[in-house]
Amino acid sequence: MAGWRPLAREPDALKGALFDYLRDRAGLVYTNPVPGVRSLGQLTTIIADGRKLAIELSMLPERQRDWTGRSALAFVVSGQAADGRFGYKIEGEAVIDTDTRCFLSLDVKVTNFERVDTIR
Repeated sequence: MAGWRPLAREPDALKGALFDYLRDRAGLVYTNPVPGVRSLGQLTTIIADGRKLAIELSMLPERQRDWTGRSALAFVVSGQAADGRFGYKIEGEAVIDTDTRCFLSLDVKVTNFERVDTIR
């Protein structure tokens, strides 16, 4: 594929966990086609740096597009994740080949904010 490029560097532990989550669960969008936003469910995992991370994302089909001669669907990815100290807002895009159901592109943007405990 002319449009594919490997990652320029290893993703950090948080992004690596988000990519794994999306790779494992994005197939749910195809196995149960439902119009509108599709929740990919919640997962709690231990990530590469030892932190416990809770993730909950959803995907929304945005548009059909051509990706270097292949038919593909673009999805908007959104949701949140949290560890013991921070919460994270997740936004991104996934482009999936309609024939093979393989990722052609996967990108997430992470915005973090410090969690505030309201119970003292």
